[in-house]
Amino acid sequence: MSLETDLFSHLRPSEQALTAYGFRKTDDEYLLERAFMGGKFRAVITVHPDGTVSGKVMDTELDEEYIQVHVPGAIGNFAAAVKEAYIAILEDTAKHCFYSVPFASDQANRISEQIFELWHDRPEYTFQDKNYAVFRHQDNEKWYALFMQVDADRIRAGASGQIDVVNLKMPDEQIEALQSISGIYPAWHMNRKHWITVVMDDTLDDAEIMDLLKTSHELTAGRKAGSVHGVWLVPANPSYYDVPAAFKREHGTIRWKQSTDVHVGDIVYMYMGSPYSAIIYRTECVETDIPYHFQNDQVKMRKLMKLKLLHEYRPDEFPFSLLKEYGVRA
Repeated sequence: MSLETDLFSHLRPSEQALTAYGFRKTDDEYLLERAFMGGKFRAVITVHPDGTVSGKVMDTELDEEYIQVHVPGAIGNFAAAVKEAYIAILEDTAKHCFYSVPFASDQANRISEQIFELWHDRPEYTFQDKNYAVFRHQDNEKWYALFMQVDADRIRAGASGQIDVVNLKMPDEQIEALQSISGIYPAWHMNRKHWITVVMDDTLDDAEIMDLLKTSHELTAGRKAGSVHGVWLVPANPSYYDVPAAFKREHGTIRWKQSTDVHVGDIVYMYMGSPYSAIIYRTECVETDIPYHFQNDQVKMRKLMKLKLLHEYRPDEFPFSLLKEYGVRA
C-alpha cells in the first residue's frame, strides 16, 4: 500500500476545499504542486475522479522523481527527512481538503448508511485495527455484520490491492449455493459452515447485499429461551388506503404504520373495516423501525414496519361478529 493510499483510503475530497487550498483542475483531476525543503523538492499530488490520491516527489535540480519516498525501508537521514516533509504535506492536504468516511469503498459506506437508516446501528471498532468494524444488535450485542478491509488476494486468488468485504451469517443449507454467486466467498476468519464473505466493490448491487444483511440480522437476533413469535391484530380502513391494491402493486409486501413493539418474524393479522368488517390478511413482519414522518387529520406516523402477505381470507371466515365472541372489541 502506498503512502497516499494508506493516508487517504478513509477520506473523500471536497472540490470546493481543493480549489481553495490551491489545487487546479485539469480535465477530471485536481493537481497540486508544492515546493518544500527550501525549494529543493516539489510535491505533486493528484486527486483522481474516483477520489483516490496519488503523489510523487520531484528533485527540482535534476528534474526527476525522487523515488526514495516510496521505497519501503529506504535508509539514510536525508531520505528520511524528505519523506517526513512530504508526509507532512499530505497530512495537511488531508486535514484541509478531505472529510472522513468509515470505510474505504463507496459501497461499504453506502451499506453502512443503510444499516443506520434501518436499525440505527453504527460501526464499532472493537479491534485495534481500524480496518475491522462490527455491527451488532443493541439488545443481545451479537454481531450480524463484520466489515473488513483485507488484502484482495486473501479473497480472490491472484488479485492485487485491498478490498472491503463483509462477513454475514446465513442459513447453513444455503451456504454452498450462495458461494456460487459472483462476489460471495467462503467466510474469511469466521466459521465457514455458518458465515459467508461478500465483497463490497459493486459486484453485487446494494439491494442484493442488503437482502443478505437482513437475513444475517434476523438469524443473529434470537429471542429469549422459550419465547415465541408475537401475534398482532391491526386495523385497516379501506376508505383511507386500498390495501388489496397495495399488496398487488408491491408484489405481496407492503409498509404499514408501526405503533407497537412488533419484531421481525411476528405474525400480523389485518382487520379490514367496512365493507369487509373482517380479518382479511395474515402477514409476517419482515422489517421494523423504518423511520417515517407523516401526519394528517386521520393518522400520525413516526415509523413503519414491512409486512409480507402469507394468506388472504374470505370475509366470511373471520367476521367481526366472530371476533366479538372471542373478546375482540372495536
